Amino acid sequence: MPGRAGHGRRYPTARRRGTLAGVLADAGSAANPAGAHAQLTLAYALGFLLSVAIFQVGRFVPLIASNVNALVAAVFLYVPAWLLWRRGDDPRRRAGAQPVRKSLVVIALYLFVVMPLFIVGFAISIARPACACPR
Repeated sequence: MPGRAGHGRRYPTARRRGTLAGVLADAGSAANPAGAHAQLTLAYALGFLLSVAIFQVGRFVPLIASNVNALVAAVFLYVPAWLLWRRGDDPRRRAGAQPVRKSLVVIALYLFVVMPLFIVGFAISIARPACACPR
């Protein structure tokens, strides 16, 4: 379908269409949002399966059992990064100054609005307990 207006990108060939390799090769493009959905589903499924495997191994290995939370967090951070790397994409390339500015504004609002209100409320709750608790 190279003749469609506004689409300069070719779709996957017929032999690759419908296979996991074809979906992953074309995933994430504007021309194939279904491929991006398939890749996201694959990332979550792979992360879930690895998390279950880590938990099951942790039942027998005390070192893994004591670090299950960190290992599961690492799985959900690095599986999508690994899939991006396999696709040849670099997530840092898309980040510009705009997301950084928005994040800094949110952090400033938190530090200068939410934190002072929390500190005042916490100090009041410590000074006057809500109930007469026996000591």
